Amino acid sequence: MNYLNIQNNFLIVYPQKNDIKEIINSLINYIYNNDCKKMSVDISMLNMIDAIKTGTICSTYHFSKYPNGSLEWIVKDIETRNSLKTLALKTIKTSIKQPIIKNFYPIKQQKIAILR
Repeated sequence: MNYLNIQNNFLIVYPQKNDIKEIINSLINYIYNNDCKKMSVDISMLNMIDAIKTGTICSTYHFSKYPNGSLEWIVKDIETRNSLKTLALKTIKTSIKQPIIKNFYPIKQQKIAILR
């Protein structure tokens, strides 16, 4: 499970290879081996195709174990979110990860001299 960072049913997927099958298998194993009726998974580091594939397959496995459960997918952009939403999977929720702005300092207003 070197692809997952797990804390209280909040999982962050860290892709280390181009093999999405290993990531999906790690998530499926987590779903089946743990009590995770309500869980969140951050797949914002995956590309759109891999995120949709992961979301669809793992949501199906989660639903088969927890038909009344809740699964939130955190994705990187609106296109990925909309693609997952169109699948109309009953128990999933999607949200877009908000970027973290480091070293943000407001720009100070300065007077500018006009030269003629």
